[in-house]
Amino acid sequence: MTNRVKAPGAAHTVPARDAPRRARSVDVAPMGAVRLPGLAFAHRLAAARDAYGRPYALLAAAPGTHTAVLTADHAASLASGAAVSEWAENWSEVIASLGDHPRPVAATVAVRVDPSGMRGHIGLTWRTAPEGRRSKWRLGGAAAVEAAVIVGGALPKVCSMLESALETAVVPLTTQALSGLVRSAYDPSVARMVDAMPGSAAEGPKWAQAAPRSSADAWDHLVHDGCASVSWVMSGAPEHEPLTGLVGDGLPGATTTRLALTHRRPTGGASARGAARGPRPTMVLTATYPTVRQAREAVLDHLSLGTQVRLRRAYGCQAAAFAAALPLGVPVPGGLRPPQTPRHVP
Repeated sequence: MTNRVKAPGAAHTVPARDAPRRARSVDVAPMGAVRLPGLAFAHRLAAARDAYGRPYALLAAAPGTHTAVLTADHAASLASGAAVSEWAENWSEVIASLGDHPRPVAATVAVRVDPSGMRGHIGLTWRTAPEGRRSKWRLGGAAAVEAAVIVGGALPKVCSMLESALETAVVPLTTQALSGLVRSAYDPSVARMVDAMPGSAAEGPKWAQAAPRSSADAWDHLVHDGCASVSWVMSGAPEHEPLTGLVGDGLPGATTTRLALTHRRPTGGASARGAARGPRPTMVLTATYPTVRQAREAVLDHLSLGTQVRLRRAYGCQAAAFAAALPLGVPVPGGLRPPQTPRHVP
């Protein structure tokens, strides 16, 4: 099998077995490790460059997999008034058609709505170590460098395919942009400032500053950095609920609303149509409010009754659900820290 990497103005084919040799010429700058609330693994971040020379953020959480986060404009697709189920099915087909080598194993498609506007992100996760071998990812180590070759070699083609499907520009996030995305998720008060910063601003948030300074994972909400969030989860997607009803202007009273679809690639050589009938995506809806009281009293009564029944509040794992809605390649459920076992109450 060969790994085809299309460079600007030229096309060439490089055998996949030469990856270790090619990896020696790739620079990977470690940015440290951060453990987000509710997760079983720390996220290690490194700065790398793809086959086009563009800087991108390389994330490692679960052993043997690495994630790159892309940004895209979802406004056009949301303004069409499509149903959530249609949006989810379209994304399943797009993800299934991303190619066989290197093969993405999971993807999280997230849309964020706040007063500054709408942002769309796609977290694509690749398996960078053979099945059964748990790669030891050291900051700047050989495993990280080889992962940068695999992911960086695939990114140009993946971005091009997504641009054709979405009819908008798709680019990988840099380490600073990704740090700002996570920082503003846990601290919405800085979202406008982070969005206004140029990607090369030296004073921007660093990865070590991305996690919340304080957080408390309650049974039905998550308190973090002066605000509170509540998350709901469901298997699949509402069949008749319009996207605008879920994230059009954000949930009533919420400062930030995030809708995320977490996909797992089916195993085997399925076609795009066959793959779309594989595992159903998991949907996470998160709303962030200024006060704990607003978060605890949050309801979805503006949605259809069928959607309200299927969307269930993530009791006992609010921190984990919040992190899973971020496009960071969080393996669901393997990467989530399980809630404490309830004690027997006589």
